[in-house]
Order: sequence, then C-alpha cells, then structure tokens
Amino acid sequence: MSKRQIAESKCPNCGEPILWTTQSRGGRLPLNLAPQLVTGLNSGPFYLLNDFEMICTRADVGVIEAAIEKGGKLFTNHVVTCEKRERSAA
Repeated sequence: MSKRQIAESKCPNCGEPILWTTQSRGGRLPLNLAPQLVTGLNSGPFYLLNDFEMICTRADVGVIEAAIEKGGKLFTNHVVTCEKRERSAA
C-alpha cells in the first residue's frame, strides 16, 4: 500500500475525500483530494505536494503565477474550503 493510499481519508464534517499530509515546516494538514485549477479568481493558500512522501509545501507567489499562466493545478487546504466546518464566531 502506498503512502498516498494510507493518507486518503474523509472529512469528519462533510464526508469529502481528503489527503492527510505533513507540512514541510511541521504539523499535519488535510488537503482536498483533487488539485484545483488555479485561475487567479480563486483564493488560496495553495500547496505543492510531494506525492511520494506525502509532504506539502505552501506555494509561493512565483509558483502560483506560473500555475495561472500554464493552466496548472495546485492543492488547497480542506479546512479552508470545507462547507460544514465549524466556524468560530469572531
């Protein structure tokens, strides 16, 4: 079984498929299973994923601009996009 298969899970709030990854700077982060086409209209943060090690790195401006120009896809943080997550009353 590959690390990606082990990392696949479902969000406990909405049931959408996610990938549990390790951030390059430490800590775990749930990414949406499928990368998203970056258009400049959608908001990040966006992440690059080392599929072999299941380590994600936050994409910098240069990577995001290149993805927009080339019609590339990057991963997004599921916590940010989950429609059923609990939001704090701020």
